[in-house]
Amino acid sequence: WEGPVHSLAQKHGRTFMSKSSDLEQWSREELIGRIRELEQYGAHMEAKTSSRKQKKAARPFDFAKYGRRYVALKIAYLGWDYHGFASQENEDTIEARLFAALSKLRLIESRASCRYSRCGRTDKGVSALGQVISLCLR
Repeated sequence: WEGPVHSLAQKHGRTFMSKSSDLEQWSREELIGRIRELEQYGAHMEAKTSSRKQKKAARPFDFAKYGRRYVALKIAYLGWDYHGFASQENEDTIEARLFAALSKLRLIESRASCRYSRCGRTDKGVSALGQVISLCLR
């Protein structure tokens, strides 16, 4: 990477592959110039690598291709940072996180279509070791 600061350093007989102890002898202008050059190089490399990465078009997932099974899951959780187990509007709950994860993994299409049932619920901040839920998974 050649830049204006690189030539400035060469003019003063310094290289940018110096040890950190050598940096103490650089002038303020040389240090600022080096920082600017590194920022330009970082932006250049980021643009170069981002042009290589092309996102694939998201394909719709076809749940009809896969069989389903009705299962019971025994789960444990630490509920300190949650507003209980059962879903509530505008609150972070264990059940909401569970369904978000199941949906992300494409194990369920929606909560309404998975025949979901739970055996109980907990209050805000309460943990559980043997909570059982049942639902239909892919």
